[in-house]
Amino acid sequence: MHLLSITWNFDPVAFTIFGLEVRYYGLMWVAAILIGARFFDNFCRREGLPSKVSDSIFVYGTVATIVGARLGHCLFYDTMEYLRQPWTIVTGFRDGGLASHGAAIGLLIGLWLFSRKNRLPYVWSLDRIMIPVGIGGAAALLKRLAATSAPKWITADGSIDREVLQEYLEQCKRIYDIQMDSLDQEMVATYEERMGRLAEYYGVGMEQIDWEVYLDLMSYLGKEQHMMIGWMCAQYGYLELESLSRNEASKDAKVIPMQGQCTKVFKPATMLAVSAASGQIDAAKDFMSTFLSAEVQSEYDGLPLNQNAFDIQFTPKEDIMGAEGEYTSLYTTDADGNGIGYTMYWPSDETIAAFKQELSELTTAYVPDQMLEGAVFKQGAGYMQGEQTIEQALDEIEKAVAIYMAE
Repeated sequence: MHLLSITWNFDPVAFTIFGLEVRYYGLMWVAAILIGARFFDNFCRREGLPSKVSDSIFVYGTVATIVGARLGHCLFYDTMEYLRQPWTIVTGFRDGGLASHGAAIGLLIGLWLFSRKNRLPYVWSLDRIMIPVGIGGAAALLKRLAATSAPKWITADGSIDREVLQEYLEQCKRIYDIQMDSLDQEMVATYEERMGRLAEYYGVGMEQIDWEVYLDLMSYLGKEQHMMIGWMCAQYGYLELESLSRNEASKDAKVIPMQGQCTKVFKPATMLAVSAASGQIDAAKDFMSTFLSAEVQSEYDGLPLNQNAFDIQFTPKEDIMGAEGEYTSLYTTDADGNGIGYTMYWPSDETIAAFKQELSELTTAYVPDQMLEGAVFKQGAGYMQGEQTIEQALDEIEKAVAIYMAE
């Protein structure tokens, strides 16, 4: 039997300047402080706060982190020795001894003092000093990618298809790992801050929001993110996507229908049914006919089932269309405050006809199942973040929905 082992004889000294040893550990501390300061400075600029706020957090944060790290080491690891020789807390600094958990405690205290000094809510400071761990988090990524796969998770007899669900979670983890390994961290921070604002606005977490493309378009144009994922839910969403290649800010963008474990997926905006036990079947049928009529469907905020309603929605108003097909415009700014204009162009008749044909071929309905998906997102996030194995995640999902599925 051969046991794997590591011989740890790593030289901690990175380089020497004028006889002073500069160690890797110290460089990591400096890098962490400078990167954190950069994030916070970006938050302050985006929220219109004066530069003195950013300068202040740098001072408070740096001092509190270093003092907390040193005291944490002295108190947690060799308490009696430092109590006998308390001066070595300072004089013995070069001999080593910084504790990350002491730094965390020190930073919390430093942030409290900073918040009092600058008259800012303590929670505000905590939110913005935290370095993000993912775009919308693992659960939000699972949510965005679920629609084109979820209809396959349940078998014909109403049980969970473990093999299909395992494949979905493993593919999502691949995407998540690549994302976390390759994304620019400043972009991650900016995106996470935006997610926080949206969560506050909608009152729910990002993993609970049904993402439409237009929610991401402004951030994409402002270069807060490099990809949009979501539903194209209405006529204006189609115009936005079709106009990407005709705008300078997005001329290199490509629109790709998202494929998952299912194909030709659509999401019903409204579901109607007539109960077989109803005593007013004729009235119910009349309501259905009215609801599905061209007159009603053409005014509905969504893509209509009625073919005539589609033609009405996709007939342009000639009085507002420009000579080059310009139909309407949007405006946003990037992180530096530079204005970015976006013009939506009316597509050609051939393009609209092809889109209409594509819609008519959609056959798989995605109907969100909050109980099942909630379990998948929660346990799947744990798996993606390395907190449990794929088998453990699947077992926990089945356990969480066992009674629900039986009913």
